Amino acid sequence: MGIGHAPILGLRESIWPSTLWPAIAGRAGSVRHLRRRRPEGRKDLTEIRPPEGFVEMGRSGPFAADNGPFYVRGRAGGGFDYGFVAEPRHENPNGIVHGGMLIAFADHFLGHAVVSATGQTCATVNLTTDYLASARTPSWIQGEAEIVSRSRSMVFLRALVSCGDTRLLSVSSVYRIFEPRG
Repeated sequence: MGIGHAPILGLRESIWPSTLWPAIAGRAGSVRHLRRRRPEGRKDLTEIRPPEGFVEMGRSGPFAADNGPFYVRGRAGGGFDYGFVAEPRHENPNGIVHGGMLIAFADHFLGHAVVSATGQTCATVNLTTDYLASARTPSWIQGEAEIVSRSRSMVFLRALVSCGDTRLLSVSSVYRIFEPRG
C-alpha cells in the first residue's frame, strides 16, 4: 500500500455511507452515464448565434481563445454587454453549463470592463459568486458589468450573467489596476 492510501479510505468511508459507495465506485472511470441524447426540442448548436451588434472580442489571450470565443457589444448609454455561445464542450457531467465556465466568462468580461473604464491593465483580487440557476447547451449566455466604485488602485464591480430572462450568476468583484509602465 502506497503513501496516503489508508487516510483516503477512511475519508471515503466517512463521507459516503457504505451503502452508497459501491454505486459511486461502479461509475468511476465510466463515461457511459455522460453520453446523452439531445432532449426533444433542444436546439442544435448551429441555431445559436450572437444577437445583433455583438462582435468577437479581440486580444483575449490563450485561455479565452480555448474557452470562447467571447463577444462584446457597446451600449448606447455607455458600457458593454458581453456574451458567448455555450456549447456541449462547456457542459459539466450533469449536462448543464459548467459553473466554472460561467465564472471564467464573468472574470473575463469584468476585466474588460475595468480596462475599458480606466485604460489600465488589471488583475482579479476577488470574485464572489452566487449561482442562481443553471442553463443547458446550446444557448446564448450574456453578461453585464457595473462599476460600483473606484479608488486609486482598485475597482469594485457588480455583474449579472443570464440566459434569456433567467439570471444564472450574481457576481461582486474587486480588481487591482496597474499604473502604465514607462
